[in-house]
Amino acid sequence: MSAPSPELRNLIDLLLIEEPLTREQMAHLEDLLEDDQNLAYYVETMQQEAMLPEGLSMTTAAPQAVKPSKHLRISAIAALAACLTFFIGLYIGLQQDGSPDISQTSAPAPTYQPEDLAKPAMARITGLVGVRWDNETSNNLLATQGEAEQLTIKSGLMEITYASGVKLTIEGPAKYAVTSATSGHLTQGKLVASVPKGAEGFQIDYAKGKIVDLGTEFALNLQPNKAPEIGVFDGEIEVHTKNNTKPVSLYENQAVRQEPGSEQEEFTAIPFNRDAYVRKLPSRDFAWEMHSPNAKEKVFDVSHLVWKAASYRAIFKWINGHDGVSVRNVELRLDGKLIASDNHLGHCGALRTARDSIFALDIDEDRFQNGKWTLHAWIEALPRKPGGATGPYFSSGILQFEEGLVSEALAEDFTGKWSYRHLGRNYIRHFKPDGTIMLYSNGVHLKGSFRDSTWSVSNGILRVNMPHDNAYEDHVLRDKETLIFVNQPYENAKKIP
Repeated sequence: MSAPSPELRNLIDLLLIEEPLTREQMAHLEDLLEDDQNLAYYVETMQQEAMLPEGLSMTTAAPQAVKPSKHLRISAIAALAACLTFFIGLYIGLQQDGSPDISQTSAPAPTYQPEDLAKPAMARITGLVGVRWDNETSNNLLATQGEAEQLTIKSGLMEITYASGVKLTIEGPAKYAVTSATSGHLTQGKLVASVPKGAEGFQIDYAKGKIVDLGTEFALNLQPNKAPEIGVFDGEIEVHTKNNTKPVSLYENQAVRQEPGSEQEEFTAIPFNRDAYVRKLPSRDFAWEMHSPNAKEKVFDVSHLVWKAASYRAIFKWINGHDGVSVRNVELRLDGKLIASDNHLGHCGALRTARDSIFALDIDEDRFQNGKWTLHAWIEALPRKPGGATGPYFSSGILQFEEGLVSEALAEDFTGKWSYRHLGRNYIRHFKPDGTIMLYSNGVHLKGSFRDSTWSVSNGILRVNMPHDNAYEDHVLRDKETLIFVNQPYENAKKIP
């Protein structure tokens, strides 16, 4: 399908935010929908929007394959003629039974005014993968994007972001301290610093000197009883030693070892082993696709995410496609040997289809080793219903491989406001302490959404029960500032004040 024209996208956007169309706009939209590709795009967009629980009753287990037809076009035009929002009219035309329940009010909808953001910290923890904390590190930083101060990790990866935009990726075992808004001190570990334009002059101190950035990406490796090693991925740095007032300049692809014992702390040129450093946190998301009604094994290499014995969770999430998918026999293997498994049957697809798509994979201390860790799962298309989707089988989604708060989060961790985007609109969900939910779209409170719905938390999973829609939503936390929608095709949400 080709990209929609700006005029079609604009008219649909007006409908989605419930702006009334003029007579000329309605006539123009009717003309645009005479084109099959435009109509197919319109239907697909409205199907996605219909998954939002804004008072619409869903009656199909999964979105049907879109076949542009005269019947659909007539449904859309009828909706225009009735001066209803287009997506309500078309959705009625697509339903096999039932009718939407639309809440209307003559009073203007209240707008959401976000609170003033707190003064940003000098630096914050913005990512953790497989981290084991040293006892000296405050427990309140565990799996959270807390303010970075003195940090000590036994293993894993930690990302620290300064208010200036400087980003550090630190591999444990490591000990790091934020010393100012433009500097830090590394005692041990591997560090990669990425310094954006405008933040030049950022400085990393260490026992034998300091590194001053001149707009670059550089690495520092400090290991017990070994000489410091410094390398430059891109740009230029200056290295200052304790005993030499004249700095040494290093450029792209250059690396040195700082030899101990000499009065001048001389440097020795060495090959720059770029692969020895982790330059950014690895992704936890893996794409998958299903093109056949037959069961197929999917294999994902998760070695870069398994750094310790822990309770891991594999979340299979549907994003697009007209077929639901079953998932079973999920296994975690080390160099081909089975270590953990979860054999329950889960489904992923549209809201009413998805259920039980989180799989528990726990690695005990005595079974953890470094090596090649792979996740194996069998996926299969769900049977199609009579009158449902036709044509080639297709569904796509992502596997999200998580550990930490995904199995440990409490109700207070979810309470608050969460911001995310979907199909060009900005949403805020507010999980209130009394167990109710409020939803805002582009700053406007959607009164009809989540009515009579409540939320609760069990085993780290927040479930929203929606009796009006005869459905539920599940959510988990990646960390204290990142919310994952388990059975909705939305991007991760970020916590806001």
